[in-house]
Amino acid sequence: MVYVVGALLPNGEYLILATDKSPETALEEYKKRQGIETLFQCQKGRGFNFEDTHMTLPDRIDKLIALPAIAFSQCHATGEWCVYQKPIKIKKHRRKAVSVFRPDLDHLGSILHNISDLYHEFLKNLKIILKPLIL
Repeated sequence: MVYVVGALLPNGEYLILATDKSPETALEEYKKRQGIETLFQCQKGRGFNFEDTHMTLPDRIDKLIALPAIAFSQCHATGEWCVYQKPIKIKKHRRKAVSVFRPDLDHLGSILHNISDLYHEFLKNLKIILKPLIL
């Protein structure tokens, strides 16, 4: 048996899913999966370049996966907070002018390169990720 589930997205597009699992939870599970896929896309080719590593020891690879995942979480949470403060403009083709993720990755990188000067900025960003986003 296959179930078809759909939703109208905020941008006016439809999301249609076909699933053999519980249709009641399909949209929520898909949302989690999209977050995980976005994480791996970003780790692979949108700034983290995970595939460029030459590591082979499992414990080192675990750390290599964990640290960018934490950085990604911080960038994403900070990006969502920034979008809440100042929404991203939508272009004529109905896509965002900039991604939520990339500007904050660059910002985090500049903080880490100058951590001695920007330590308080780093702590402020860390507080954003550690407390839930209240909308």
